Amino acid sequence: MKITPFITLGVIACLTISCKVQFDESTRYRIESSDDLAIENVQFYNDKPIQLLYKSTSKNDAIQGGKVKFNNGFYYYHISIPKNTKAVAKVTHKNELQVYFEEGKKGYLTFKNGQRENWELYQLTTTLTDTGQYVTYDGNLMKVTNGNQALLKIKKSLKNVNDKKRRRLKGVKVN
Repeated sequence: MKITPFITLGVIACLTISCKVQFDESTRYRIESSDDLAIENVQFYNDKPIQLLYKSTSKNDAIQGGKVKFNNGFYYYHISIPKNTKAVAKVTHKNELQVYFEEGKKGYLTFKNGQRENWELYQLTTTLTDTGQYVTYDGNLMKVTNGNQALLKIKKSLKNVNDKKRRRLKGVKVN
């Protein structure tokens, strides 16, 4: 009896089944209409790594942290948000969330739905200029060098948070 094919199938199934799913408008509606849960209490994740770059002539800019390099008279601040970084969100508008990957009032990225080809999904909101795509983070305009199409994810168990539970009736017996 060969057990190897069963083990291989089991490993493949474990690798392909994701614990997280993409956050969309219908899931947001279910969470907001639920009595048990609010958007502020949901754990969010980013589906791609996000790299931000801030270029400054002053070393005294109010940057909380990150990697700093000095090159050609400019200070370059690099901020990296790895894939699946935990985050919390705050509702700002009908189709917009402020997503916080660290503590602080200004350290958030804006995610919106209804953008580009991902109509229902919440995607990182960027501003396109001649020199690239930018976001406002921690009060500064930063260039997005990687992850400009990052999407929000949540745990799979929250996807159908407000679905009704099934129940099985036992029936009624005649006396």
